Amino acid sequence: MGLRDRLWRRRGRAVDDDPAAELDRWFREQGERLARVRAAIAQIAAARVRLELAIRTVQDRADPVAAAELPGLRAEHEDIAGRERGLREEAARLEAEVLAVHARGERLRAAHAAAEARALAREAAAEVARDLGELNLAALRAQEAVDRSRAHAEALDEILGTRRLPDGSPPED
Repeated sequence: MGLRDRLWRRRGRAVDDDPAAELDRWFREQGERLARVRAAIAQIAAARVRLELAIRTVQDRADPVAAAELPGLRAEHEDIAGRERGLREEAARLEAEVLAVHARGERLRAAHAAAEARALAREAAAEVARDLGELNLAALRAQEAVDRSRAHAEALDEILGTRRLPDGSPPED
C-alpha cells in the first residue's frame, strides 16, 4: 500500500477511531467499579464495628449465657477484620494498577495526538512543496513581465531622450 492509499484511508477514517474516547470510557468504568469496591469495604468495616460493639456489650454485661457467645463473636470479628485488610490491600493494588494504566493511556494519548499533528504537518508540507513549483513558475512569469515592462520603458526613454520634446516655445529659424 502506497503513501497515497494510506493518506486516503486516514482521511476517510471514522471519528470512533480516536483512542482517547475509548480510554476515557475505560477509565470512567474502572473508577465506578473501584468506587463499588470501596463501598463494599466500607460495609465490611461497618459490620466489623457492629461486632466490636456487640463484643463490648457482652463483656460489659458479664452475663454467663451471653459470654458463651464471645468466642464466636471474636472469631467472626477476626475473620471479618482479616478479610477487610485483604480487600483493602487488593483494592489499593487495583487502584495502583488502574493509575498505572491511566498514566500509560495519557502517554499513548499524547503520542497519538503528536502523530496526528505530525501527519497533518507533513500533509501541509507536501501540499506546499507541490504548489511551490507552480509558485516558482508564476514568479518567473511575473519577473518576465517586469523585465518586458522595464525594457519597454527603457526603449521609450531612449527614443524620447534623443529627440527634443516641444516645450511650447516658437520654433527657431
